[in-house]
Amino acid sequence: MHLERIRLLPVCIFTILLGAGCASDDLVVTHSESGVPKTELVTTQSRFKVSSPAFKEGGAIPETYTCRGHDFSPPIAVSGAPEGTMSYALIMEDRDKPTGAYVHWLLYDIPVQSTFYAEGDVPPGTVGMGTGGNAGYEGPCPPQGETHNYRIEVLAVDITLGLPGGLTKEELIKELGDHILDRAHLIGSFVH
Repeated sequence: MHLERIRLLPVCIFTILLGAGCASDDLVVTHSESGVPKTELVTTQSRFKVSSPAFKEGGAIPETYTCRGHDFSPPIAVSGAPEGTMSYALIMEDRDKPTGAYVHWLLYDIPVQSTFYAEGDVPPGTVGMGTGGNAGYEGPCPPQGETHNYRIEVLAVDITLGLPGGLTKEELIKELGDHILDRAHLIGSFVH
């Protein structure tokens, strides 16, 4: 029996656009002795993960990490970085704003050895510029009575940029180009 693996890049791109992350999808094509092809989709989830001891995926972000509390950055843990990772970038954004995604926290050139960021600490690395002109963490603060979802995304990158601080998300993504090896995210919600 003959076996082929075909990478499903369009499926991966589509899932990233939906914000679902990207698994490693392979279309496995086998050929029986009679030569009739049989196809099967095999999905392998990435081991790259981001989590927080303060809240679970899809859970409520505790008040202490918001504008209604102390506005501390939440504790973040990163694990399972792919081989070749040289640094991380971290982006926290509110994608529920009617005017478009609002970046609350942006860091890059975080050393790959740095895999846990404590509550209120700034991870080592370079601080970028948030949408509101903030350099550093700006906690969730949706309009009164609204619930918004906040996505904390960590990018595994195969380079260290070495650029000065203050890049915006758009500038950072442009500079990273094809150097993003994997993405992991954690989503939490907050109602003001």
